[in-house]
Amino acid sequence: MAYLSKEDTKKMRDQIKAAYPQYKWSITNEHSSSVHVALMESDIPFKEDYIQVNHYWYKEHDYTVRAKMVFQHVLQIINSIKLCYDRNAGDPYADYGDNTFFINLHVGKWDHKHKYIPNGIGVVQL
Repeated sequence: MAYLSKEDTKKMRDQIKAAYPQYKWSITNEHSSSVHVALMESDIPFKEDYIQVNHYWYKEHDYTVRAKMVFQHVLQIINSIKLCYDRNAGDPYADYGDNTFFINLHVGKWDHKHKYIPNGIGVVQL
């Protein structure tokens, strides 16, 4: 059964926000089984204000190189704290997947759209 503690989610939140302090994030734990990571404000342009990012196939989509790098680094941070994997992978007798926990990666939220700020957030221009 999938499980993710609030402490692990807090560690993920702290590390992601430390890695990208110029961006606004929403990082929450839902039902103790998944982490929801939403990029709320950034200097990265997206074609839409709300996107559900498939964290297995994000490299195949037409996101900018910067967006792909941020997604990859965020996923590395998450997996460095607690590895997300299918515990039944490789078991030919398993009828179902059994993930350690689930990752939901978003750009914006359905009710709070991503805000694009062209010059960056909190960046001092000289």
